Amino acid sequence: MILTLPRRRLTIAENNLYHSYNKQPFIRMAVLFLCSMKISRILVAFILTLVLIQNNIANAQQGVRISLLTCEPGTELYSTFGHSAMRVFDSARGYDLVFNYGTFDFSDPDFYSKFVRGKLMYFLSVSTYSEFLWSYHQEQRSVTEQVLELQPAVKQEIYQALMRNQENANKYYAYDFLYDNCTTRLRDLLEQYVPNYISPKDILPEPMSFRDALHVYLKKNKQPWSQLGIDLLLGSKIDRAMDARTVQFLPDYLMKAVAGAKTENKKLEEASIQVLSFPPQTIETPWSPIWVNSIVVLVLFLATFFGGKLLTQWLDVIWWFLLGLIGVILSFMWLGTNHASCANNFNLIWALPTHIIAGTWIFKSKATAIRYFQLNLLLQLLLIASWYWLPQNMHEAWIPIILYSCWRSYVFIKKSSTHAKISQL
Repeated sequence: MILTLPRRRLTIAENNLYHSYNKQPFIRMAVLFLCSMKISRILVAFILTLVLIQNNIANAQQGVRISLLTCEPGTELYSTFGHSAMRVFDSARGYDLVFNYGTFDFSDPDFYSKFVRGKLMYFLSVSTYSEFLWSYHQEQRSVTEQVLELQPAVKQEIYQALMRNQENANKYYAYDFLYDNCTTRLRDLLEQYVPNYISPKDILPEPMSFRDALHVYLKKNKQPWSQLGIDLLLGSKIDRAMDARTVQFLPDYLMKAVAGAKTENKKLEEASIQVLSFPPQTIETPWSPIWVNSIVVLVLFLATFFGGKLLTQWLDVIWWFLLGLIGVILSFMWLGTNHASCANNFNLIWALPTHIIAGTWIFKSKATAIRYFQLNLLLQLLLIASWYWLPQNMHEAWIPIILYSCWRSYVFIKKSSTHAKISQL
């Protein structure tokens, strides 16, 4: 095809546009073609401006790189399970940003109250990539970057979604540790904007529940007391089986999913880069919960067996009060907060809130007190008998506590019954 020269001289703007695309002959041909037509110079300028804008946008999008950042666990409980964030790097515009959905405000005057009640709002924050890496370098935590293979239009959609979400009207959300956290938000973003996104189904090595997955991290990081606390506070809802999607509430599993994901018949992961590398962090705990609880129970058993009557009675009062107090806390976490994972807690069988009141009956031998401790003894024996068949995975460290409660219930029933028979003579 032979393209004739324009029928008029090029304007300065048109001439500059023509010569600015030495490496793009298609656009140069478009400039010559439009200028050769008998149309208004204003219309030509308008059309060429649109071409220029679109071309600049395409070039900018080609320079955009979107990555998933996965951070290794730390030593603090809130960092035990790692962290996820998204990086957007634009070489053309010269910015390098990290979008972090795991931010909360320590300066909130009601921080602790909101945190306990499950009403603390998390939000999306934005920092520079260098600031983000510096904080993890200070904590000596490894960071892995997965560069995503995406079309320019998809990159632009994800970036625009992140920018909308960081606005004050959109950035806050009700955090849920299992179902809506910093990692699941990024999973949902990929599912929403990446066309034909197919996540692998084999990232779970074996069937496991939410509690099983948490135990893996807590045991790996050697945090038995954190495991005890989680097993105490979180109810049977976290013993549900997970699938390949729900397990992605954990950063490591989202990283595995992205590594094996496909989109439009190609891999989603373009490259995986170890940005920071440090040895895994662990804290040695010399005493395990089951040994500590066993020693406490042994000391109490000896004190009540060989101690005087008054000492034994007061130790029993304190014992039942403390168990009842645990029950009150568990009931509050279940019924008085937004922590859905604290519901249906079977630990309330051995930590009945009514123990607080029952403890005051130790100094009496009324029939009501006898019946109460008879019922408690029956409940504890049934709990132990059905331990491995319960819908909730109970921590073994509570077994010495339950056995001691059975013993003190039995002793009270026996002594009260004997005292009642003597009184009838």
